[in-house]
Amino acid sequence: MTCTSGELADRFMWSKHAVRDFLRTLRDLGVLEMEVVPGVKSKLTMCFYEALTGGQGRPVEPKEKVAFFDFWKRYYALLERDGTDFYPALSEWNRMTGRERRLAMKHIERYFRSLSDMRFVKTAMNYLRYKAYLMPEDIEQNTILK
Repeated sequence: MTCTSGELADRFMWSKHAVRDFLRTLRDLGVLEMEVVPGVKSKLTMCFYEALTGGQGRPVEPKEKVAFFDFWKRYYALLERDGTDFYPALSEWNRMTGRERRLAMKHIERYFRSLSDMRFVKTAMNYLRYKAYLMPEDIEQNTILK
């Protein structure tokens, strides 16, 4: 990410001084690397990004991104509304197994039909997080879900 401290201050609604102190602290802790581009901006690189965000410590494969994007488009197309939780839902998707992803895609319509009132439909992130796609027949007898 390339930005100025002023841009971050605007985004965080902090003072420029507070942003600089925060970035310096992150740099000193080894969480962030800063590379100054003379006269322009600073390039920020998060170290251990996957670990810090609860990811699996590996880059997301392009094939996985496509699968998630297909899920995302289908989920909100059926709802006929725009989704606002793309990155949180992607984070949940990345924690799922291949089987869970297939079930999530397969049971979207079934989940929507099971609702008595569409006002209470879960966001895509919560649909994935709370495993709303699991049906009784999908759960093995001796499996305890976490």
